[in-house]
Amino acid sequence: MSDKTTIDTDGARSTNARFRGQGSSFSDAVTRLTATVGSYDGCWGNDKFGQAFAKAYLPGAQDALKYSGQIPGNLKDSADSIEASIHSFETVDQNNANGL
Repeated sequence: MSDKTTIDTDGARSTNARFRGQGSSFSDAVTRLTATVGSYDGCWGNDKFGQAFAKAYLPGAQDALKYSGQIPGNLKDSADSIEASIHSFETVDQNNANGL
């Protein structure tokens, strides 16, 4: 069992920056997806078969776009929390070092 805890703060920050970047990339993908889906809106027609399709399809599709749109913000919030954890670790480590 180890008697010390360590973290590579530079490495953790570097990895976290890449993680944060994934949120931006995902946001771009959601924007493209939303535009593409929007361009096909109503392509199923207004006859009874098209209306039945829309009734079954649209609620789930709209929810998927809505929730996908929330992911970039969630990733940003996670990256912010990771950064705060790294900072807390550094603060505790420095306080411990000062106490020696």
